[in-house]
Amino acid sequence: MISGMRILTVCSFVMEKDAVSTAYFVVHSISLFGFISNSVAVVTIYKKRDLHTPFGILCAAIAVNNAFVLTMNSSWYALPDDPMFESASKYSRLIGYVGLSQWNFGCKIHLLIALNRLLAVVLSMNINNYWTQSRNLAGMVIILVLGYIQNTLMLIYKDIWFCYDRQLMMWFFAKTERGRFFETKINNVPCYLDFTLTITFDLITLTVLRVFHSKAFSQSLPEVNLYTLFMFVTPILTTNFSRFLSTTFAWHLALGVD
Repeated sequence: MISGMRILTVCSFVMEKDAVSTAYFVVHSISLFGFISNSVAVVTIYKKRDLHTPFGILCAAIAVNNAFVLTMNSSWYALPDDPMFESASKYSRLIGYVGLSQWNFGCKIHLLIALNRLLAVVLSMNINNYWTQSRNLAGMVIILVLGYIQNTLMLIYKDIWFCYDRQLMMWFFAKTERGRFFETKINNVPCYLDFTLTITFDLITLTVLRVFHSKAFSQSLPEVNLYTLFMFVTPILTTNFSRFLSTTFAWHLALGVD
């Protein structure tokens, strides 16, 4: 996750009880909404044969990925307080490893979707002639595998992890020397690159759509706004509940409206 998806101060604070109850209700509600919306997207793509294109498959892949992560995270949040589920436990580390790897996969798929739109809209290319179904599927498999390989250090070193804190209801990286290196170099740098390219491609596409097709302009705008908010606003927030809203909630909201 990018720098915003971490606790910015020492983890000695606990969210107020009323805020925790509100946070649980909010995150589970948005997760349910996200699961339903992504499931509808997958079913729609499956039923409409004209969407059985490389672009449609990419959209279906991101929807399946989103639904999976939302289900996994919500199930994890609902587990009872127990030492085996605490941050840095082996189960917590495994959930964090899978969630972060799927996040990496989603970032790359978004980049491919943005590139696909750019080529089709700006360059008016019939990309189906070059971007075949077999190449598309092969690319997604490679991206998925690379996403998990990128985080293998989390399985090797016990002081490198990405876990969920039940008191603060936020995800954060290990505050160790290796953990900080993993977060800033191995995780953040590729994420920033993916986001920068995705936003750049989408802004170019949005500019063209604004000129030629104003209705289509609004269809990609939420994605650009969410990524921009996620990257630049989250790191400057201070209260625990606002951090929850801008990290865990923002992550689930992004997965839901994607």
